[in-house]
Amino acid sequence: MCHTPLLVCSIPSFPPEQQYNQEITDLKQPVLVSQPKRRRGPGGTLPGPAMLIPELCYLTGLTDKMRNDFNVMKDLAVHTRLTPEQRQREVGRLIDYIHKYDFFIVSQAVRSGSVSPTHYNVLHDTSGLKPDHIQQLTYKLCHVYYNWPGVIRVPAPCQYAHKLAFLVGQSIHREPNLSLSNRLYYL
Repeated sequence: MCHTPLLVCSIPSFPPEQQYNQEITDLKQPVLVSQPKRRRGPGGTLPGPAMLIPELCYLTGLTDKMRNDFNVMKDLAVHTRLTPEQRQREVGRLIDYIHKYDFFIVSQAVRSGSVSPTHYNVLHDTSGLKPDHIQQLTYKLCHVYYNWPGVIRVPAPCQYAHKLAFLVGQSIHREPNLSLSNRLYYL
């Protein structure tokens, strides 16, 4: 397995109860939900429950060899199409213990109007830093974005990744690699 420090965070735009019209109350079993893809034909969407995305399981429960094996990831995705009754049992099988915490940061100052805080969820952390230090680092990284003289809402590495993804999408004039289409990957 990979032994480099790892910190997985998400920055939701809306609180979960507003975004999905549901409040997640079972914090022992974090769930990452995706909206089913639209398809052509009658109905326009896939039937059945929303898919559980095994991103968190993928980062915490599988070896590097298994991560690169398409059949394992495909089988994992098939077995994570769960109904609410099956969710607890199936997810618990892949994730034994997760230390999850969240925090809010207001990095900008405004002279008129209001600013909304950015909500950070730390899903997986092997960096060894205390939560206070992660919060301070996140705050300071909002001040070091090269393309803007002021403070930005999200940390600079996130802005750089977003900008890089946009530029790659605009400059590579070819179809994406089909082997990546069914895998979870990050830029």
